[in-house]
Amino acid sequence: MENFGEARSENKINTRKIKFTAVGVLLIAAVCFCVLSVCAWRHFNAMTDSQAKLLITAAEQMEISVGERFEKLERAGSIVTSDPLVLSFNATDEKLDRYEKNVTLNEITEFIDKISLMDSYCDFALIYKNNESAGRLSSGTEKLMTSDSYSFISSLMNGEGSVWVAGVNNDFKRIYHLRRVNDSTVFVSSFFTSELSELFADERQRENSEIYFTAPDNRIVYSSEGNTGETLDSDHIYDEAAESCTVVDGQKIECVRVLKNGWKLFCELDNSSAVRVYRKTAVISAVMAAAAIVILILCSSLLDPQSGSAKGLAAAHKAVDKLTGLYSAETAENLIADKIETCISGSTLMLALVKVINFELIPHSFGAEETEKAILTVSQTIREMYSDGENDKKNIVGRTGENEFIIFADFTQYDLFKAHDDLMESVKELDRRLSLCELTSDRGMIKCAVGAAVYPDSSADYDDLYECAKQSLDEAEKKYGSGYVIYRRSEAKEEQLR
Repeated sequence: MENFGEARSENKINTRKIKFTAVGVLLIAAVCFCVLSVCAWRHFNAMTDSQAKLLITAAEQMEISVGERFEKLERAGSIVTSDPLVLSFNATDEKLDRYEKNVTLNEITEFIDKISLMDSYCDFALIYKNNESAGRLSSGTEKLMTSDSYSFISSLMNGEGSVWVAGVNNDFKRIYHLRRVNDSTVFVSSFFTSELSELFADERQRENSEIYFTAPDNRIVYSSEGNTGETLDSDHIYDEAAESCTVVDGQKIECVRVLKNGWKLFCELDNSSAVRVYRKTAVISAVMAAAAIVILILCSSLLDPQSGSAKGLAAAHKAVDKLTGLYSAETAENLIADKIETCISGSTLMLALVKVINFELIPHSFGAEETEKAILTVSQTIREMYSDGENDKKNIVGRTGENEFIIFADFTQYDLFKAHDDLMESVKELDRRLSLCELTSDRGMIKCAVGAAVYPDSSADYDDLYECAKQSLDEAEKKYGSGYVIYRRSEAKEEQLR
């Protein structure tokens, strides 16, 4: 039995260790690739959140700057329209002396010019119902108007007391603020749209970033792409937004800020390149993980002698004992260990060791030829019980030494009590048949001892199960000289047939 123990240890190092190492490495690789994919996706989400926060901060700052620009023009206009002289003067009054009218218009113009010095306004003027004006009205604005400038401006206001407009006659060079002073007077002020470039300078420098500033009708007044006058594309999901909000849809990050006057500032960051990189990483990781799992399955199949796909390979490596035709020690150990590892829950299995006790006396008394016949007699008895016919598919019988044999038998059935009873009866029958084995020409009997252990009662581990069977064999040999012993975990309960 010592030789077989050494063979089992060496085989465990050379075969099972290789198997579990390969399986472990591939499993770790699969897990690593899965973890890499998850980490990459988590990092992408964190990066996207960070980009979204930066974009929101930039949009809020631009909203404040643009809002202040608008409010500053509104405050300047309020100073003009609240002045007593402006409020009391009516240029359409036909009773006014022409000279006095011109003097008053000049006074109002000087007053408006002083207020306009607060900033570089393009237009800053009062327009009366008779189309007379006071203040500064640019030639570009005059060209956009009809001959009846008052009616033209009133039509732009749509009955509102104060309104912001752009794209007058599809000209987006100026942004106008129109305010009604009284029934016969409107105030017109404006600044160049190009002045917004200074307010958006920082964000324009960001790579993959776009800015759109739209009027309430969703026409683009300013764009970092230069496509002013166009209606905002339908792919901008916030074109109907009534409140400021931000959305991340994977391909892009879009932030909209709604000003008090209803105008909207869109900041868009194209995130598609980062998405492609992280998706590529995730796909590669997933493919590698799948490949590792497939290789794991294939390797497990190739290393499993009982696998249907590896039957040919396993059969090619099944070594047999030349004398008896039974499995060799190493092959038997491999097959038994794999069967124990892959057996279903509720199985009832037996591992038994058989030893010819008087083996050393036979060659001295009767020669080598009689010794071989004795081994063949014992092996044939064991084979007939456990390795012939249907039993050959589920049981394993091997020769582990000169006078030693190993038996692995499957007694699994639905009724566990019946399975254990059948196992006990099988060991008894084996001992009975071995006790009938004799040398040729009535030269004497062949004495054998049997030690058995039951899975999972004795142990669920192959090495432990083997040690239990060996302990039972030693007990049968030393205590009884022959017969059999079945190992029990709770107490060394033994049965013997004499």
